[in-house]
Amino acid sequence: MNLLILDGMGVGIRVFRSRLVLENRSPFSDHKPRILHTFEPRAVQYDSIVVFHFYGYLTIEALHFLNRCNVSLLFMDHRGVDHS
Repeated sequence: MNLLILDGMGVGIRVFRSRLVLENRSPFSDHKPRILHTFEPRAVQYDSIVVFHFYGYLTIEALHFLNRCNVSLLFMDHRGVDHS
């Protein structure tokens, strides 16, 4: 299993120009988001993505992208409670 863990406030998962973009945007700042990872279609090398925070965003288009790549997505809070 190849797992990607994202942690921090303001994690964003979206699609831009046919690429999956994982970014971190501070909710308390007007600065541009920091890009953590980008993936081409069908080139995601992870089986699962775990997000350890519940503040951020996920687009429906990103859900479709992850589904086509057979990547599972799990949201956990600081107590380890599953919010998926």
